[in-house]
Formats: sequence, C-alpha cells, structure tokens
Amino acid sequence: MVLKEGCELQCTGCRHRGLTEEQSLAQKKSWVKELFSNEFGEISAIRTVHGEERWHYRRKVLLHAEWQDGKEKGHWKFGLLRRVHGSFDYEVVPIHDCPIHQVSINRLLQILSMQLPMPDSFPLVNLQISGTVLSFVLKTSKMPQVPAVNWEEIGVSGVYFNLNPSAGNRVFANKGWHLIWGNSKAQDEGWIYGPESFTQQIKPLHLDSVERVKAFFSGSVDRVVDLYCGTGRTLCEWLNLGLSCVGVELNGEALECARQNLKKTSPRFADATLLRGRSIERLPQVQKWCDVGRGRVGVYLNPPRTGLENEVLEWVTQRSDATRVAYLSCNPTSLARDVRILARSGFSVVKIIPYDFFPQTHHVEVLVLLVREAS
Repeated sequence: MVLKEGCELQCTGCRHRGLTEEQSLAQKKSWVKELFSNEFGEISAIRTVHGEERWHYRRKVLLHAEWQDGKEKGHWKFGLLRRVHGSFDYEVVPIHDCPIHQVSINRLLQILSMQLPMPDSFPLVNLQISGTVLSFVLKTSKMPQVPAVNWEEIGVSGVYFNLNPSAGNRVFANKGWHLIWGNSKAQDEGWIYGPESFTQQIKPLHLDSVERVKAFFSGSVDRVVDLYCGTGRTLCEWLNLGLSCVGVELNGEALECARQNLKKTSPRFADATLLRGRSIERLPQVQKWCDVGRGRVGVYLNPPRTGLENEVLEWVTQRSDATRVAYLSCNPTSLARDVRILARSGFSVVKIIPYDFFPQTHHVEVLVLLVREAS
C-alpha cells in the first residue's frame, strides 16, 4: 500500500487511505444503499471533492498526548491510540505530519511537541486544536503553570486549560474550562466559534447540503424548527431565505456564538428564537412557538451520532404540523432507523443524498428530504 507523504503506517484513523477516490466512494454509496435496502428509491450520487481537496482539510482535531523520553531531551507525542502487540496497553501513534490535517495544525503539533513542559508539572492527556484555539486537557484539579510559549507568534488566538482529574473516556470536564491566554472566541471567515463548538470540516460540501435544504424549503414552508442548531450557520440561512425560525442547542457556548453570529450576519436576527437545552426538554417551548405563529412548518435535524431521541421522533410525527423534514446525519445507521419510523408515520422520502465530508475515512454523511403525505 502506497501511503501519502506524512501518513503514519501504524495510525488507525483512515480506513480508506489505501483506496482510490473511486473505490472509496463506491464503498460508501454501497453501504448507504445497503442500509436503506432500496426501500425509498434510488440513492443520489455521492457529493464529494476531488484531487488535492481530499487532503489537508481537517481544521479541528482531538488527539491523545503521551510523553516520550529521549536520550538528551524528551518530547510530547500527539496522535491516536493503538494497542501494544501482546498486551492490553495502548500507546500513542504520533501524527505530527498527517496529510489529512491542515498544514497549520501539523505545524502547531510539531512546535508544541518540543516546547511544552514535562508531565510531572504538566499532566497533559489530550490536546484539541480548533482552528486557532488550543485546548489542553490536564488530568488534575489544580491549575498548573502556563507553558512559556509565545502563543501569538505560533498563530494561536486563544488557549484553554480543561482541568479534568477523571479524564479518560470522557475527555472534557463540563466545569473544567479556563481561558489562560488570548480571546475566548475565534473567527473563521467572520464566523464566530469557541473551543467546544462543532464545525463542518469541508465548507463547500456542507454549503451544498444547506443549499439543497433551502431549495427544498423555499416556497413550501414559512417557518423552520432547527434542532441541534450549533453556532447558527443554518439558522442564518433560514432567516436570509425570509423564514422565521427557532433553534435549540444543548451547548451554551455554541448557542452564544449563534446569537452573536446571527446579529452579525443577518438583518433579520430578531426573527430567530434561540433555546438552550436538550431538544427533548425544549419541545414544549418549540410547540408553543409553532402554535403562536402562522404558516407552514419545516423541521431541520442534525443530531449527534446516536440519532433522534424517541421523544423528538414522536413530536415530529404525532404532535407537530411539520410538512417537510430535512435530516442530515453523520451516522447512516441511526439515520436509516429514524427514517423508517418517519416513513411509517406518514412521511415520504423525496431524496437521499450521501456526502463525503471525511475523505480517506470510512465515514459518510447523508441528507434525507421528506414530505408529509396528505391525510
């Protein structure tokens, strides 16, 4: 297998790195087709990027950290875990020159590897880089000394410590965040985000999916319920389409970013209602918003990998007056499960569109557009 320069042979991150673009896309579409079992018509052609655009696209990474002793000087390794052969232990496979990462991220990894203090004074277990924001997860409850790094010189805008004495499968402690240098938020082409904010990695593909939903909603709905709305990028699109909307988001930081982004980018930001909390907890307020207003309702769904909660599915199918649903998912398995429930409850699938948001990996996102059948 011929690997891209910088790709670490022992890394377990990209299952499709040895496949051609055509082979990878064929496998992904075949998987989606198998999951939906041809129940809902033809699967659309998978949307993707080509050539060099399939490399160096990751703007956000969360990596394990491990100290490596050296003959003269030790250093930090940042990467993914791999089980040590013949044992139950794991080791970090360093990926400081990964061809999937943006070049700026690899540069930061190489610098931090040599400049951060030793683990006895800096108990680092994870490093997150989100654009120009760094987050160090430290397995301690005590604030360590800030590393003597010229953050501005290396292109960083903000640095966080997340103090988590129980760091393990749960990486971040909810109350462990501390801004120790720079700005609490960063901007990407004017869009505000924070260390906890989720962002899509390949913007043209995400915008393509949003444009398809806009075309699906345009002229057919007057108001949009946007569950799991994140930093508000889709809310802004609904507003600019002339639709009023309500957005629900669990993460407080992301919702605050959404509020700032809407005020900054949309003259109609007052037509958006923002609610913080789990979607199932905010359904009463969402229903009240639907009842008070007038017009046809569309629902936009972009949930975590686990898919929709039963209560959300029940609300969409039984209690809402939604005429159209657009469902974007990073997990085709949970998506197929939820779409079957929607289909049994009066919705028809109009289109299924796969997206290659993560080239070189086995992951595929899927957008499903549904309409409620006439009673």
